[in-house]
Amino acid sequence: MSFSGWHPHIESALVLSLPKMQAQGVIAPDSERAGTYAWRDSYGDELYRVQYHSRVHDAWGSLDLTDDAGTYKIMLGSTPLHFGGRRWWMHCPFTSKRALKLYHYECLGKFCHRTAIRPLPTYASQRVSGLDRIMERRWAIRRRLKDEGDLFTPLQKPKWMRWHTFEHYQTKDEYLGALEDAAVVQRWGRFVPDWLNN
Repeated sequence: MSFSGWHPHIESALVLSLPKMQAQGVIAPDSERAGTYAWRDSYGDELYRVQYHSRVHDAWGSLDLTDDAGTYKIMLGSTPLHFGGRRWWMHCPFTSKRALKLYHYECLGKFCHRTAIRPLPTYASQRVSGLDRIMERRWAIRRRLKDEGDLFTPLQKPKWMRWHTFEHYQTKDEYLGALEDAAVVQRWGRFVPDWLNN
């Protein structure tokens, strides 16, 4: 299903977060808990719900999740910490990889490690093109200097900044400007008619 280079967006998945479940008391040391766990959107509307049954022992445990498709088990494991206590992990039902977060897409039916999803999901920052990243870095320099100019005007030195520090930012911006020019040519150069290049 990896046509046209498309990858699922990690932000669109439901997240099963072990630290959050521990904070809410769904999973607790040396205990057995059961109940309903739900995901809601920013308006408070319910997106998805499961029935859970967690069993935690000294160094291991399990979490059973039940939804409309049936019941499946997520194993829980732990590793000792240097100064006492244990760090708990969930194990992906597909790959057995340990993780603090598992992800659920409707087409998969189970929460799983992000590397079990094919094609691999991407984060928002990964979907930004190289040119956009370069331009964002140049804007970040202008915000840092409180420069209200655009990307086409030279940087303005703030009164409070030392010349040595300003020249560092200036050099960095010039370097990024050169990268930006190269990225523009790479992206759009092949669309420029020959008569414009003469």
